[in-house]
Amino acid sequence: MRDVLWKDGDDDLQESITDADEVDVDGKRYGRLKQSSSATYAGRFGPHYVQEPLYRELGVHNGPTIKPIELRMGIIEHMTPDMARVVGALSAERGSRALERTLRIVGHVPPSRAFLADRITAMGANIADAAADLESDARAVEIVSEEVASVTLWPGPDVGTNERGNPGGQRASTHSHGALRACPSTAKRASLSHGVGR
Repeated sequence: MRDVLWKDGDDDLQESITDADEVDVDGKRYGRLKQSSSATYAGRFGPHYVQEPLYRELGVHNGPTIKPIELRMGIIEHMTPDMARVVGALSAERGSRALERTLRIVGHVPPSRAFLADRITAMGANIADAAADLESDARAVEIVSEEVASVTLWPGPDVGTNERGNPGGQRASTHSHGALRACPSTAKRASLSHGVGR
């Protein structure tokens, strides 16, 4: 059965190979390079060897190259999307040695531990970069009252209560942050402290 599933995945990859003179990616035109190119992608049931030309953006001298199959098939860190999903989920709880063992036990054909360790690190870095970008974009459009002096996040089972001081105020006032109030399952609290440090 494993051989049949591997062949099915391999057929999908092989059918997605292009040798067109030009390809369009995100509105940019890329031209095929003359040099030959190949890659091995880790799948759940074994590695897939693929030969496909490299492409470079037209009019860009020594620009970055792309392999259209990686974009078309959603290849992540030299893994097929289904393998990357399994590796990503399991690596949240295990190191590369336990991950490799688990993949074998459930009938997958894992790549080497070094491959797994490198890809897990790279995926984690990509996730951290994406989270930082999302955080920055969210903060750029977030409206925060001028009264807010600080924002603090801390672990907690619920969003918490509001504490208000008197309006003339010696005491600071604390309010739940609206975005987290709607999502208590995040197990985070946000505190907006008014009047602190003024």
